[in-house]
Amino acid sequence: MGVDLCQYGNHTINFKNRDFEEIAQEIKHKLDKLKFFNEDYLRFLMIDWESSSLKPPYDEQVLKEVIIKRIEELSKRKDWEWTYRIRHDDGYSNIEFTGFLDFQLDFSTDKIYFWNPPYRFWGWFTMDKIIRDEWRKYMLQIIRLFGGNRAIYLPDSSMESQKYIDEYDCIDSPFEEIENDLINEYGKNEFSLDEYDYDNDEEGIIYFIDDFNGLVLENTMSVEEFIRHVNTLE
Repeated sequence: MGVDLCQYGNHTINFKNRDFEEIAQEIKHKLDKLKFFNEDYLRFLMIDWESSSLKPPYDEQVLKEVIIKRIEELSKRKDWEWTYRIRHDDGYSNIEFTGFLDFQLDFSTDKIYFWNPPYRFWGWFTMDKIIRDEWRKYMLQIIRLFGGNRAIYLPDSSMESQKYIDEYDCIDSPFEEIENDLINEYGKNEFSLDEYDYDNDEEGIIYFIDDFNGLVLENTMSVEEFIRHVNTLE
C-alpha cells in the first residue's frame, strides 16, 4: 500500500455570501476559455500513463478494452468542456469540476484540490524534472487563473501528525492555516523542488510548499523532443 500525492493550490475566488451556482458558473467560464499551452505534452503523458497499464503480464481482457478506448479518446478528442457538480456534505461544500483530458478539480472556499497528476507522493519528488515540470505548468496555469501563486503537496498517509493526513476528507482548514501549521510543526522547506535529494534524506520529506519560483511558463522543447526524452526514460 503506497502513499498517494495530494495537491492543493490557493486561489482568491470570492465565496463569501455568494450562491455556489453563481460561483460555479464563474469558474466554468474561465476554465472553458483557458487554452493550455502545453496541452500536447500533457496529452502524451496521459496516453503514456494509460499505455503502461497494457504492459505484460496482462490477462483482464475487459479492462484492456476499456483502456484502449480511453487511449483512443485521449488521442482524438480536442474540445473539452468543463462540467461541474456542487457538493454539500456534512457541513463541507465544494464544487467538483471535470474537463480537459478528464482532469478533475475541486474548488472550496480558499483551495483548489488537483486530482491530477496521477503519481504517488514519493514518486513526485524523485521523478524526472522535465516531466514533473509539465505537470507543474498545468497546475500553475490553473492556480494563476484564479488568483493564486503556490501549491502544497501532502501525503494521504504516513505523516507523524494526523492533522493533515489527506485521506481525501477535504481538509476543512484555510490554505494559509495549513501552510503555517506545517511550517510551525515541521519547519520551512529550505530547498527547491529540484534540489531535493531523496537518496540522502534519512527522515524523508513530509510536505512541500511549491511557490513555482523559476518555473518557465512556455514550451522550452518541441513536443517531438519531449516525447523522445520521455521514451528514453523507459
